[in-house]
Amino acid sequence: MTRKFAPCLMLLLLGCGSSAATHAASGHLCVPGQNVYCLCPGGVEKGTQLCLDNGLSFGPCEPCLATEGDDIGERRQPDATASEDLEAPPEDATTQADLLADLGPDTAPDVPKDVAEPPPSDGKCPGETMLLDAEFDTGWKGSTLLTLGTATGEGACAVGAAGHDVAYQLDVPERGRVTVKVTGDSAFDPVIYVRSGACLGKQVGCSDDTGPGGKEVLQFFAVPGTPVYLFVDGKSKIGGPFSVDVQFQPGVFCGDGVVDPEEACDDGNAVDGDGCSAGCKPDGFPTSAATCPGETIHVWALPVEISATTATFGNIQKGSCGGSSGRDAVYAVVPHGSGSLTATITATDFDTVLYARSAPCATGAELGCANELKVVGGEKLTVPAVSGQTLYLFVDGYKYGKGYFHLTLSLE
Repeated sequence: MTRKFAPCLMLLLLGCGSSAATHAASGHLCVPGQNVYCLCPGGVEKGTQLCLDNGLSFGPCEPCLATEGDDIGERRQPDATASEDLEAPPEDATTQADLLADLGPDTAPDVPKDVAEPPPSDGKCPGETMLLDAEFDTGWKGSTLLTLGTATGEGACAVGAAGHDVAYQLDVPERGRVTVKVTGDSAFDPVIYVRSGACLGKQVGCSDDTGPGGKEVLQFFAVPGTPVYLFVDGKSKIGGPFSVDVQFQPGVFCGDGVVDPEEACDDGNAVDGDGCSAGCKPDGFPTSAATCPGETIHVWALPVEISATTATFGNIQKGSCGGSSGRDAVYAVVPHGSGSLTATITATDFDTVLYARSAPCATGAELGCANELKVVGGEKLTVPAVSGQTLYLFVDGYKYGKGYFHLTLSLE
């Protein structure tokens, strides 16, 4: 189901047909003695009002519910069929606004005017706020033709630098995944991107996959209290109308930037090879592991597996049992439970050394050091762990050792 947010003009339609135009031409606003459709106070009910003998003014709009402060008498119970009993005017019926325009300002009486549409948004930050709903999709229409926004996307979305844009603030009631679809109208080629936290803050998503009249799709995650800002931009200085459809799916997802139970990491994306995989497990060779404070790893009830290499890192740290000449990697390990943390490492091309420290990473007290075998192979180190208290684990090499390794972390 889709909700569309669009302004609506409520017209006061004349019910006198073609004779209304005749009286307008003769200086009258309406046909004396005939009824005109009208809106009751508050714009909720529909009624009629009588054209008075002078042809320039109207009697009261009735029947209407009495509202506080009205001197209409007893409150009338609403009649669900009242509005249905009124005959709908023809599509080409003359409105009071039309007649007022014909009469001119000097002869126009004091009668209700049509409700005007609000001016279009200027498109600038922070933009119109849209509260997303899990039960319904949220949709609306917009245009960049008359906007004043001058934001610029990053990366592939920098192509919209020369075009005006529209910003929208998207708020969510709970954690979840947001899917945005923006469709350009006719010749308009939309470019969309999303920023988090601040309207001109960090870009967390970008889509420029289609051409004129195409549909751009972008998916990202949001949490309550941290708004995200959707920008609709366009290529080659070309603006145009567009439609937006937003779906919100509440829940906990890998890639939403929040580390949940049994996630070893969550870097806020679904990209493999950047240190944290699309499955929220350690992967790749992140440069953060080259030095303190290291690559953050969360350990829950299930063991965490890490495959990496020290070959591209420097010789920075050393333990009491070795590592003064070998290359080293460091992991900031966050245990989610108190007890013992056991690190088991295997390697096929260098003699490994394991040691752990409490905070701070570079100078904290050593909790343990393992270099028992002093041959190519593996080591095992067990150190005390306190739930939520980060400790720093170093993978090092003995006597200039470096290379690939496989590390397993388990909490008991």
